[in-house]
Parts: sequence; C-alpha cells; structure tokens
Amino acid sequence: MQEEYRKYNRKVCLVMTKDMTTGKITPLLISFTIPLVLGNLFQLMYNAVDSIIVGKFVGEDALAAVGTSNPLMTLIILFVSGLCMGAGVLISMQYGAKDYEKLELQLSSTLLGGIIFSVLISIISIIAAPALLRIMQTDESIMHIATVYLRIILMGLIFTFIYNFFANALRAMGDSKTPLYFLMISSVFNILGDLFFVVVLHWGSEGCALSTVISEALSSLLCILYIKQKIPVLCLGRRWFRFDKKAFYRTVQYGWTSAMQQATVQLVSWVYRQSSIPWALRRWRLCSSQQN
Repeated sequence: MQEEYRKYNRKVCLVMTKDMTTGKITPLLISFTIPLVLGNLFQLMYNAVDSIIVGKFVGEDALAAVGTSNPLMTLIILFVSGLCMGAGVLISMQYGAKDYEKLELQLSSTLLGGIIFSVLISIISIIAAPALLRIMQTDESIMHIATVYLRIILMGLIFTFIYNFFANALRAMGDSKTPLYFLMISSVFNILGDLFFVVVLHWGSEGCALSTVISEALSSLLCILYIKQKIPVLCLGRRWFRFDKKAFYRTVQYGWTSAMQQATVQLVSWVYRQSSIPWALRRWRLCSSQQN
C-alpha cells in the first residue's frame, strides 16, 4: 500500500514538473534559463536595496558599514549557494534516471548536512565578525555598525540555505519559474520591510538587516508550502531524517567546484578593489596637489 502511494506521488510530481529529457532542446533551455537569469538579478536586489535605503534615510556611516559588510556576506552566501547547486546536479541526475530511492536519500542527506553546515558557519562567522571586518580594512568609526549588520544577516544564513536547497531541487526537476516567483515576492517584501524598519521605526542599518532575514525566511517558507502542496515526491515525512555520509560526500564533491568558483570571483573582486583604492587615493592627491 505504501509503495503504491509513493508511485502515485511520483506520477503527480511528473505532472507538476517538467521532463527535460524529452522534447526539443533549444526551447527547453531557453524557457529554463530565462528564470535563472532573472533570479540572479533579484538576488542582487537585496544588497542594492539595503544600500539605497540606508544611504537615503540613515546616513553615510551606515551606508559605509553596509557597503563594507556586503563583500564578506556575499562571499559566505555564494559558498552556501554553490553547495546547493552541487546538490541540484545530483538531484537532476537521479530524477532523470527515475531512481527515486537514491533521490530521497540524496535529498535528506543534503538537507540535514547543509543545515548543520550553515549553523556552524553562522556561529563561527558571528563570533569572528569583528576580526573578519578588520581583515577587510574596515574603518574603526563604522566597525560597530558593520559588525551588528553583518551578524544579523548571518543569523539568517540557514534560511538562505533552505531556500537555495529547495529552489535547486525544483530546478533539477525542470521547474525554474516557481523559485523565481518566490524570490520576486520576497524581494518586494524586503523593500517594504526596509522602508518600515528604517523610515517608520528608525532602526537604521539593523532594520535593513532584519528585513533581509525575514524576507529570506519568507522565501524558504513559500518553497516548503509549495512543495508540500504540489510536489509529493519531495514530501519525505520521517524519511527527511535519514542521513547517509556517502550521499552527502557526493554533494560536497559536486558542490565544492561551484562554491569555489563563485567564492573565488567575489574574493578576487574584493582583492582588486582593496588594491586599487590606495592607488586611486594617491592619484587623487597628486592631481589635487598639482591643481593647487
């Protein structure tokens, strides 16, 4: 009886998702890729909106603190997102092969291992936030504001992982539009939350950080509710608590490359900016002295 029910769930799931192994390749790729590109743009909106609202309604110090924290915050988030992308590769392979037993074990192992990993990274980063900001040459005058902002953002890292995990699971099953819709909703909510916490409550950059965390939690909740209602094959119940070291190790193997690729781009960009700032300052001082 249980096996028949699970087979029924899998048939329903095939209706709610898209089989990428059949049909013409070009239309499938275009319809699948466009939501991915738009999703990346909306993810960039989180940091941009925080900077715009803080700069307009709070002040220069708060804006500098947010701008200083963003590279470090983005580096950590991209690393977590890269691991989720690695899981998505494995999920798509197992879903395409219709190996549902292996798929369920991969899902549960990745979710449990990823939550533990996200919590550990959050704790370590929260404790080491001042030291990390000093490594990034953050000015002492904005150190406190930047530390508080960064710590609040890092408290929501687990929601970032949960959303990216389920979003990549849906994409692996051919549905790239639904995660985009949820991201759009959370982006709009983040803008409204920023305005409420900053303009109405006057909570400054801390309010922006809190709004971002709540928005990420909302996107995670929307994914979970949608999957529970529409994607029965991902409703594992108690099977979510199964953990297999080999399955999680495969996720790390596949995700490590993507995580390092994304994190390296951000790191190189930061190093370039840090090395170019002193040169720009010297150039500006030289031009000023010549004009005088």
